[in-house]
Amino acid sequence: MLARQDSFESLQLFTLLVAINMIAMIFWLGDSQLATQTFSFTPPLDKLVHFLVFGTMAFLLRFSGLIQSGLFCFFVVAGVGALDEIHQLYIPLREASLKDFVADLLGIWVGILLSNPIIKFMRGY
Repeated sequence: MLARQDSFESLQLFTLLVAINMIAMIFWLGDSQLATQTFSFTPPLDKLVHFLVFGTMAFLLRFSGLIQSGLFCFFVVAGVGALDEIHQLYIPLREASLKDFVADLLGIWVGILLSNPIIKFMRGY
């Protein structure tokens, strides 16, 4: 049982590091020429990307155990999404969009909903 707990804690640490990396990359790569030329998605694909990225981020943060409350996780990741949209106001060839932010919020909600049963299963209750 101890080995299972150790591997679960290792997985939690890994998911936390991936989530933190995702947040850093949103702001660091989002400001680069690479993002504006290589990772440029046209509508409606860009909304799907927002949904998936922010849903994954919420899932990983919940799974990591850093944020226990789904509601708190929602607001933290939504804050990252809002900052991302504000950040895009100042980047040439990028634009802030309320529709992108709504896609972020929907992805966050789904990511949290998916994380709950998986966390319960992994913890063994």
